[in-house]
Amino acid sequence: MFLINAVAFDAKWETPYEHEATRIMDFTDYNGNTQTAKMLCGIESHFIHDDHAEGFYKYYKGKKYAFAALLPEEGMTVTEYINSLTPEHFSTLFAEPEAEKVSWEDMTMVRIPKFKYDYQTTLNETLSDMGMVRSFSEYADFTKLTSVGHPSVSEVIHDTFIQLDEDGTKAAAVTAIIMKDTAAIMDAPNELNFDRPFVYAIVDTETDMPVFLGTLTNIPE
Repeated sequence: MFLINAVAFDAKWETPYEHEATRIMDFTDYNGNTQTAKMLCGIESHFIHDDHAEGFYKYYKGKKYAFAALLPEEGMTVTEYINSLTPEHFSTLFAEPEAEKVSWEDMTMVRIPKFKYDYQTTLNETLSDMGMVRSFSEYADFTKLTSVGHPSVSEVIHDTFIQLDEDGTKAAAVTAIIMKDTAAIMDAPNELNFDRPFVYAIVDTETDMPVFLGTLTNIPE
C-alpha cells in the first residue's frame, strides 16, 4: 500500500529574463571542478543579505510567491550556511522587500544558472533519527488507516523536481510512504554572479517562509 503526499508549483516571473541575454559561463561545482552553465542575466532591484550571504528576491506573477537565491561568503559551504539558518532567520531574511522606489544605484546585475534537477532519496533513517521509530517496527499502529492485517512502514521515498529558466520556475515534491554571442544588456552598478554553489528557495510572501528550499552544488547534465 502507498500513501502519497504531493506538492506542485508552476509559476511565471513577474519580469521574465530575456532569452537573448542568456550567456554561457563557467560554474565551479562543490568539488572545485569547472562546469559550463547557461546563465540567466538580468537586472534585479530586490537585494537581500545577512552576515554570511548575499542574494536577490524575484517575484512571480501575482506576487504571492517569490524566488530567492543566496550566495554564501567565500570559504563557507552551502551546507554550513544552511545549518546556520533558523525559522526566525528565514522570516527576517525573506521578509517582503519595501515597496518604496529603488534607485539606480541599488540595482544589481544578476547572473544565475538555468537548471533542471530531479532528486530522490529514502527518508527512513532521517525519520527514525527524528523519533519516528515505532512506525517502522512490528509495534506500529495504523488501525485508523486500515483494519486489514498489521501494516508497518517499510520505506519512505521523497522525490523532488525543480526547473529554473527564463520564463519562470516549475517545481514538484512527492513523498511516497510504502507499507510493507547574442544581444547585449545594460550593466548595473552592482554585480552578483552565482557561479559557485548557492542556496535557493521559493518563498510564500504572506508568511515569509520557504515552501521549497534547495541548493545547487553542480550543474546537472
